[in-house]
Amino acid sequence: MSAILRPFSAALIAVLMACAAVPASSQQSDAMSDDRILGFASYLEGLGEYRRAATELERLLARGLSNTDSLTLRIGSLYIRADAHGLAERAAREQLTQPGLSLRPQLQYLLSHALYRQQRFDEASEQLSVLIAEVRSSDTSTVNYKAPLLAALCKAEQRRWDDARADLSLAEIAARSGEQKAAVAGLKVVIDESAALPQKSPFIAGLLSGILPGAGKVYTGHTLDGVLSFLTIAGFGYAAYDGFASDGSSSVRGWIFGSLAGGLYLGNIYGSALSASIVRDEATRQLQLRLRTGFAIAGAP
Repeated sequence: MSAILRPFSAALIAVLMACAAVPASSQQSDAMSDDRILGFASYLEGLGEYRRAATELERLLARGLSNTDSLTLRIGSLYIRADAHGLAERAAREQLTQPGLSLRPQLQYLLSHALYRQQRFDEASEQLSVLIAEVRSSDTSTVNYKAPLLAALCKAEQRRWDDARADLSLAEIAARSGEQKAAVAGLKVVIDESAALPQKSPFIAGLLSGILPGAGKVYTGHTLDGVLSFLTIAGFGYAAYDGFASDGSSSVRGWIFGSLAGGLYLGNIYGSALSASIVRDEATRQLQLRLRTGFAIAGAP
């Protein structure tokens, strides 16, 4: 009897071994597939195809791997380098809803970085304030140093210079290496220079020229233009007054010089407001250039 059952037992064992080998083979295939995706994403990144590389890594993220925090950070960084800041924000927000995150501060910084790049400075500042309060006691996280730097840039974009300097003080405390301390010092220079840029109001410039012709030009830094405007308008105004005083309301000379004086007076108000707008726009352009330098100093996540 045992001789009859022996072939069936051997066949059953072979079937069971084959079934056990299928999951192992499938797992090995999945691992090789993951490695190929990672390798292809790295290849695309090397070519500067950051958006395509991020898309490839999102395929891995969808497979439910264990290292989703670090993978999301890499995806977000790639999207930022591709100027797809909204996608970087989405990736960070989705991951932050997951429980048990091991890299929550870094993900919060990624989200703040994406918001900053979208010029949503209020939202970025709010996120960074929470983050700074959470990681202030950490001596090892680079976020403890970089978050105040990015917060300072957000405040500088809003021309909140005192708040920006307060954030830099926190970054200075958290800085450990010579490179980090040099970055804080460099950003301090950028913010101090940005704060010194002239800020002129078109309304104030126009109002000053309305009260005293040429005063608005002086306010915007064009002193010679202001003095010449005052002398010209005053000269024409006096000529008009003299004409009307001599010949009455029918004075041709009075009407000619009066019209010229009135036109120049109104033009001076408009020109002063325009001059202030030009000064303000140039200051804004210079501010953006300087803060780009500051952003390069602060670095990416």
